Amino acid sequence: MLRIMKRCTPKSLSEQVIRIQKTEEWQRLNENDVNVIRSYFDSLDKKLIRDNLVDEQHGLCAYCMKRIRKEDTIVIEHFKSIKNKEFALDYQNMYGCCDGGRNIIKSDRKILCCDASKKDRELTINLQDENFISSIKYTHDGFIASSDYRADMEINSVLCLNGLRDEKGNLKYDTATQIVAGRRAAYRSFANQMERLNKKLGNKERMYAEIKKMINNIENSDEFPEFAGVTLYFLRRRLRNIS
Repeated sequence: MLRIMKRCTPKSLSEQVIRIQKTEEWQRLNENDVNVIRSYFDSLDKKLIRDNLVDEQHGLCAYCMKRIRKEDTIVIEHFKSIKNKEFALDYQNMYGCCDGGRNIIKSDRKILCCDASKKDRELTINLQDENFISSIKYTHDGFIASSDYRADMEINSVLCLNGLRDEKGNLKYDTATQIVAGRRAAYRSFANQMERLNKKLGNKERMYAEIKKMINNIENSDEFPEFAGVTLYFLRRRLRNIS
């Protein structure tokens, strides 16, 4: 996971929302009218929303960090449930997500993740909170965890970002989108890169400068590489070890 810096709500979207909120029907709605609330959300400019979400998330799913693109029909995820009228049309409550495996056909057990697993459940984790992001750690075998007990439970049981594990914590089934394998591959790519750099550069000072450059290149790019959170986690850890 990566911290998401929400940008300003697009002006034309704000105007759409204001027009809706002024209607008598909208003002009468409560959380039991979820189908009507959803129909109002569906009337918004979805392409505008998706395009802006992809840009502010640097082309990655908010939860699993797989690639999302503007030309794809990405899922617009409501962090606070859409049945909550106060947040249903609020761009600041929206994230861009992959399909979570909904459209993948599998012959064996199919494990959904991200929004597809979360559904309308609400999370305590906050992707805009630096403290939460700092609690995230990754392992060389592709797992993600949080030092916060509640957040770790949500990562595993609500978002299913570690697929299905057995009682010993070993991977039993990856998600349909293969995100555990993807994070594991990101770690291996990092490890191979560090091995090559160590042979090429040789000393700590040059390694430190090169790793810092790699971090800056990722952080300042418009489109992040898939599973960038894994790469950045291990790069920063290596940087601390050198210093």
